[in-house]
Amino acid sequence: MSDEDQIEVLSPQIANQIAAGEVIERPASVVKELLENALDARATRIEVSIAQGGRTLIELADDGTGMTRRNAEAAFQRQATSKLREIHDLQALSTLGFRGEALPSIASVARVTLRTCRQGETLGTEIVIQAGKMDEPRDAARPHGATFSVRDLFYNVPARRKFLRSVQTEQAHIKQMVVNHALAHPEVAFVMRADGRELLRVPPAGSLRDRIADLFSLAFAEELLPFSVRTLEASVSGFVAPLHLAARGGESEYYIFVNGRPAAAPVVFQAIRQALPDAERKPALFLFIEVDPSQVDVNVHPAKREVRFRNPMAVRDLVARALTVALTQVSQEVEKPELPPVLPVPVENTPWQDSTSATPEMAVPVLPPPDDRQEDLRCASRRLSYIPPAPVAPQPELRMPSEEELAAVEGGPWWTCKIFGQSAEGYVVLETDSGLVVLDPQAARERILFEQLMLRVQGSVPDSQRLLLPETVTLGPRQGALIRQFAEAFEEMGIGVAELTPDTFMVESMPPELLAFPARTLLADIAQDLETLGAKRGSERWREEVLVRAACKAAGGQVKAMAEPEIRKLIDELARCAMPYTSPRGRPTMILTSFRELTRRFGKG
Repeated sequence: MSDEDQIEVLSPQIANQIAAGEVIERPASVVKELLENALDARATRIEVSIAQGGRTLIELADDGTGMTRRNAEAAFQRQATSKLREIHDLQALSTLGFRGEALPSIASVARVTLRTCRQGETLGTEIVIQAGKMDEPRDAARPHGATFSVRDLFYNVPARRKFLRSVQTEQAHIKQMVVNHALAHPEVAFVMRADGRELLRVPPAGSLRDRIADLFSLAFAEELLPFSVRTLEASVSGFVAPLHLAARGGESEYYIFVNGRPAAAPVVFQAIRQALPDAERKPALFLFIEVDPSQVDVNVHPAKREVRFRNPMAVRDLVARALTVALTQVSQEVEKPELPPVLPVPVENTPWQDSTSATPEMAVPVLPPPDDRQEDLRCASRRLSYIPPAPVAPQPELRMPSEEELAAVEGGPWWTCKIFGQSAEGYVVLETDSGLVVLDPQAARERILFEQLMLRVQGSVPDSQRLLLPETVTLGPRQGALIRQFAEAFEEMGIGVAELTPDTFMVESMPPELLAFPARTLLADIAQDLETLGAKRGSERWREEVLVRAACKAAGGQVKAMAEPEIRKLIDELARCAMPYTSPRGRPTMILTSFRELTRRFGKG
């Protein structure tokens, strides 16, 4: 073995920087570790101040028990902790911080100053650490508690510093960390400032619902559904939003805590998916799991974001049962209304296109399709193809038809049809010259609303409608940052949004087509699209997908009986669409069974 291959013990500075790589991923990681220390010190008030998204400054001040000079010096040594004494203590942890690596890791990649005073003492201590080296401690005047100032994070690790995201992104992650701990400890007051601007201030709260109201909004908190289930093994409690407020997409509004620690486990997400009736829409969730500390391992992840349960199936079943009970307390489905029977109702001059002059390439699916055959539908002014179901079907450039084009359609041979009525499931049955058509009103409304919204975005129609009562919406930090970033796109979509605070917005105007759409759900959906699509696709693409989902949501709801004038109006609006035969998601709006096909299937010819 050459001299270059000799095994050597790493220097404390290199060892601390390696540990920092596991514990300190970004500025929010520093805030997390300092918050845990403050809460373990029984703080009742915590103030967090940052500059430049935590790059240049992270300062956390608390009114906890504070430290003596001896403990303040020892706190920056590796594996120095007041939380563990024996190995068996690791199997029954009840504190947030315990490893003794956070402070030395932070001090190895930043310039750190600590001012602290032990409760009951009159003189405190100041400790300054630069490049991992501690200056001589000195006296400092401070009330009991501790103030950590962390400056120039990763100044000596440029490779790590260049991987940090934008100031807004890092700031949003930090605020999310503060919100998480504020939810876990409603009895503690929290204040957060960024670049001198106050982003959050919540007083001590008497209950979790009060804390949610302070962080989000009173209206939102009042709509939440409570749940609480307890067994010998564990207890599960919290709140879940009703399904009509559920946002689509990821789990950014899942707040999950295990024994007061913001954390989760794969088995918890399995339980949530099991309890939700709609896999796509995920309601805001505030979930608190309490188990015996000996029954959960909080030491399986370097950043303590994930835990492991000794009896995961029991926890999964408990969480699923609690959520299922909560979501069924207020059913989102009302009794199915009485629909009229399918009776012949001849209607003359009802605008619809027959299929006698179609181009061969224009096809929609025919049901029942035992031999996968498709019948031709004809369109006098367009040639379209049926698009198989897809999350979002490609959409054409939309424009309002000219008077000449409308006259050509209205004067064509398909302009009359008969409306037979509406089935028990809400489908509309029509007769044209070439066969029977079954129309899905919801898919038709989705297509109509989508094209109206697209025309609005393209500037071909008047502006949106101001709300008589503007709606205030509070979102999570990451969602709020995205809404601010893409404010111009909201104006183009006809949604007037004014920023009240970094995470609170007032929806002042909406397109008429979306007036019945809950503003909070709409903004949360759009923010989710921006988070998952904005970085990967051009603004036109994600805006189109947002409009598709907005139109589908606005067109959804309980199937209702439609009077003949409503059916006629729906058919009229659909006939004027650029792509009337499919919804924006690619589902058919109608199914044609030709008389020729009926004759064949009945064996008449």
